[in-house]
Amino acid sequence: MARFWSRNIWFLCPSCAQRLVVDHTAAGYRADCPHCRRNIPIPLHSTTTPGWFKTVVLYGTHVILLAGGIVGGLWYAGRSASSEDAAEAIPVVVAPKVESASDAPVEPVADTPAQAINQQLVDENLALKGKYDKMAQWVLDNFRGKYPLPERLVARLRITPMDESLAVNGELAEILRMTDQEKLLVQDVFNFVRASITEAELDRALITEQSDNKITLSIPTYPEVGEGLREDLYMTLEDTLGAARFDRMMDVTGPELDQQFHYFGQASRTLTFEVIHPQPGESFSPYLLIRDGWIVPDGESVRLTKVTETAVTELPASYKAYQPHIPETVIRYATP
Repeated sequence: MARFWSRNIWFLCPSCAQRLVVDHTAAGYRADCPHCRRNIPIPLHSTTTPGWFKTVVLYGTHVILLAGGIVGGLWYAGRSASSEDAAEAIPVVVAPKVESASDAPVEPVADTPAQAINQQLVDENLALKGKYDKMAQWVLDNFRGKYPLPERLVARLRITPMDESLAVNGELAEILRMTDQEKLLVQDVFNFVRASITEAELDRALITEQSDNKITLSIPTYPEVGEGLREDLYMTLEDTLGAARFDRMMDVTGPELDQQFHYFGQASRTLTFEVIHPQPGESFSPYLLIRDGWIVPDGESVRLTKVTETAVTELPASYKAYQPHIPETVIRYATP
């Protein structure tokens, strides 16, 4: 038992004061409290006693009191039975009969002080056992096979907030331990902000080139609208996840979140949809080539250019909002 204790670190959460336990290998790192979700430091050694230590002490004390009560009760009963000088016997206390529709008698109360003490100790022991079982299950659920992730590794994680279908990324939901309800709320705000961004883009988009096989849209920046949408997104996410998990989300999503939300209107965009037909001697089927170019500000005097080219035969989910603005002669090569 002493060895098991020494291999674990017991401490109180500095935020919610709940007793926590981790493996000794996590000393010096940080982790999210499973109760209040705050990101807290893990001490180098135990700063409090394990919960079961108090339970064992209390349980042992109650066992001693129980044994003492039994011995005392037997001694008291023997003394009463053998005493020749007793003026009268100890009366048995019985509850008065209660008249009711079923005429059911009330159960008699304990007939000796020892039995009353014994019953009280049994009830207290059952309550302690319930608390111990609950604590043991919490330890198994939260720390069996799980170890806090060091902060130096968190900075290296890069997870996109949404997958290719624009649903909440399952890995992100797992890292943040989102409940089903939280996942639905996050998905709703993702959908709302993306729809608002797309609407702002289409309101400002200009067709700079169009033919039977190609269309190019030029989309200027919209920083004020984008910044308002960013604030709405961040505020809703923090309200849903709490401050600690929101901060962790920002740590692991990094620039991927800005990119998936079109840099919140801070970058200008050129979007081209072009049908690629086979040339003489080539034998492939026509397909749609999507060129997505961004000019992203990086400081006061630096601009970064990012261009992606995607060959598709079915329009990806992230471009479906632009489908009504693409000529039929072009879009027909990218629909089922």
